[in-house]
Amino acid sequence: MSLGKVCPFVALAVALSAQTKPIADELRRGQMLQGEGRLVEAEESMRAAVRDSEAEPAEIRVTVLSNMASVEADLGRLDEAARIYNRALRVLKKYSPENVNRIRTLEIQIAEMYLEANQESEAEKRIKNIISTIPDPTVPESSTAYALDVLACAYSSRKDLPAAESAERQSLSLLNALPDADPGSIAVGTLHLSVILNKRNRPEDALPHADHALNLFKTLPSPQIPMQASAEINLASIYSRLGRREDAREKLSAALTAATQFYGADHPKTALILLAGAAVLRALSEKHEARDLQHRAERILTSNRRWNLDSTVSIDALLGR
Repeated sequence: MSLGKVCPFVALAVALSAQTKPIADELRRGQMLQGEGRLVEAEESMRAAVRDSEAEPAEIRVTVLSNMASVEADLGRLDEAARIYNRALRVLKKYSPENVNRIRTLEIQIAEMYLEANQESEAEKRIKNIISTIPDPTVPESSTAYALDVLACAYSSRKDLPAAESAERQSLSLLNALPDADPGSIAVGTLHLSVILNKRNRPEDALPHADHALNLFKTLPSPQIPMQASAEINLASIYSRLGRREDAREKLSAALTAATQFYGADHPKTALILLAGAAVLRALSEKHEARDLQHRAERILTSNRRWNLDSTVSIDALLGR
């Protein structure tokens, strides 16, 4: 079971005035459609919001561009998402350079695209560079927590699990110290900690965090179906290792249904859930069914091209200033 990587870990929003109500309406519609998995329609709404925001202040343009990039990432277009995040970063640095926390958040989001594109070493290098520019990483700050969460994912991807656990616990500690911590961010970090503990062969320790993460996702005001699917398949993996066959099968079915309905049957992220499901079935000694899921996932991944984000995102955009 791999970590769910790209997620709305840090909420980005600004107040929109009456004059920008059409943009706000387009943005809300796009967010609603994205939450329902109607990604093509969401993209259309976000594109309209981007067009209408061109003459607006930097903060509004950056908010709209960030939401547009999120939809592109869900569509599996990581290179396009990276370009849009990079565009937002240029706007912010030019017109609002004093907004250091927001700039840092965008830098982290771009670095996270590298992680999502399986360029873990690049992601890790850039996240460490960003963290090195933070005056005091022990001070509770949402962007610092976000950076540590992405760093934990990078460590986990290269199987440095003790470092991954340490970074994730630091991230959650900072989040829990914030008076206005985003519940979605806490849910994401809690899920990631559970995945790491499970990968460390500690399913008993992972289980309470996994349960808590799924419950948090279910109580968020806006549905996070992709992250719920990740939480369900994580629980399926834990249950399979604890010998809880029926619970594992139930969560596996829920995860596959959610991922397929949100992304579609042939999306790379659906393939990742299928691969994790195959591992669950192998743990349950369901070898033939596991092989079927494995083959379905491999066919999807083979038909989807790989990304090279170095060709779409300038290195300077990823460096803390």
